[in-house]
Formats: sequence, structure tokens, C-alpha cells
Amino acid sequence: MKKAITEEKIEKVRQLSRVAAELNISMGNLALAWILRQPNVASALVGASRPQQVEENVKASGIELSEDILKKIEEILN
Repeated sequence: MKKAITEEKIEKVRQLSRVAAELNISMGNLALAWILRQPNVASALVGASRPQQVEENVKASGIELSEDILKKIEEILN
């Protein structure tokens, strides 16, 4: 597992965290909102062990990510 965690990946997480903070949403909601807008994705499988987690996950479906934000996310991930 340690080999999978690199400084480059940690920096990407930091950058994505700043994007989520700018939008005033959680990292989880940012990830779900992003994946739900991918053209090749029909649905996202998410897990939850508490009702509050389900409610939080559902919020992501209503988050609108602008083209600028989507572009910023893509730049971070690439």
C-alpha cells in the first residue's frame, strides 16, 4: 500500500480538496458529482453503513459542476 501512495498523488488530493472547499462541498460529494457527469458512466455504485451517508451521497446528484470546474478537475487528474 505504501508504494501506491506517492507525493504526486497526495498533491492531487490536496488540489482536489481545495476545489471542494471552493464549492463548499465535501470531497466525497465532489468525487460523486464528477463521476456522475462522465459521459461513459450510467450509474455510480456507492456504499453506506448509516442513513446519513446515504443522504450525503444523494446530495451529489444535485451538484452542478461548471465547465471551468470540470476542466480544473481534469487538469489535476492528468
